Amino acid sequence: MKIQKAARQFLPEDLAITEFKVIAPFFQDLLQRSILTLQDFDKWLKDRSELDAVLEEDLAWRYIRMSINTQDELLREAYTIFVTQIQPELAPLEDQLNQKLMALPFLDHRKDSAHQIYFKDFAIKGTLYPLVDRKYA
Repeated sequence: MKIQKAARQFLPEDLAITEFKVIAPFFQDLLQRSILTLQDFDKWLKDRSELDAVLEEDLAWRYIRMSINTQDELLREAYTIFVTQIQPELAPLEDQLNQKLMALPFLDHRKDSAHQIYFKDFAIKGTLYPLVDRKYA
């Protein structure tokens, strides 16, 4: 049985995350996008979710590949680049997206448990990020 990956709607299928500037425009799109309707909100959530999933998957595969072949310096370097150069740039933008999400008037329109868990996770992250930022700045 082969599992088919869902086609991307927001990010290019062939996106190679080699450095932060490759993904920065997608964060800027989400940060600057107007959300005036419930449909805009749903589209924004889907795009945000896709961006998060792609980043998480990319990091996971870097780690897996590095762990499988510990002698390959290029694999170790690819993982190290992500955690030392890309991830630190993501944190403030992710916080801004979390703040935008929590300020939107449409949260109450999505009361199912999946959405509520998703929103609660971002509310918690929003309270933690300032503490982490100050501690490690």
